[in-house]
Amino acid sequence: HAVPGVGYQLESIVVRDAELSPVTVEGDTFTMPATNVIITALFSLLPPIAEPGALRVQNFNNWTGSVFEADGIHVQDAWIVQNASIVSTSGAFATPAVRLSPTNSAIVSPRFANGIGQVNFWARTWEAGTSAYLLIQSSIDGGSTWSNCASFTVTTASVHSVWLQITNTDAAVRLVFDPSQSSQDVLIDNVDIRVPTPY
Repeated sequence: HAVPGVGYQLESIVVRDAELSPVTVEGDTFTMPATNVIITALFSLLPPIAEPGALRVQNFNNWTGSVFEADGIHVQDAWIVQNASIVSTSGAFATPAVRLSPTNSAIVSPRFANGIGQVNFWARTWEAGTSAYLLIQSSIDGGSTWSNCASFTVTTASVHSVWLQITNTDAAVRLVFDPSQSSQDVLIDNVDIRVPTPY
């Protein structure tokens, strides 16, 4: 059993046989093939708890310096940029943007005690003429489980939006690649997570 350390969650388990072919995993079990296996566990950071008044809009303008230009896990203002880098002049207004690369890059919001409403973000693919397929996922249990809320196809620069009505405390969202699609690198900027509004 793969047990995450404090502040982390188990993201996925991949099992491959001696020829590096995938072995089917159902839940947390698999049938042992007639060869040795390689088991890889991927862990990710849990979203931090937002302080009162935490930033609901993240434009990455203050994510500057060489530490952010390297792929890695970056945390600032209770936001997480996971397995990605900040590109200094590629955003919506020639400002910093996050460059996500398939398949395990993500932008994770803080956990908001007063829920999640409309989510907006600017995106474009890194290379013209390519496509990226993204999901917005939500969590209401501190990031232990994530549910798909919306999917987006990104090509040219545009703003994408989804209306959510998540009133649970500890609600967070993340932008990830759709694992069922083949994607190219994508740039993300101006993530805006609003408070849920009554109908």
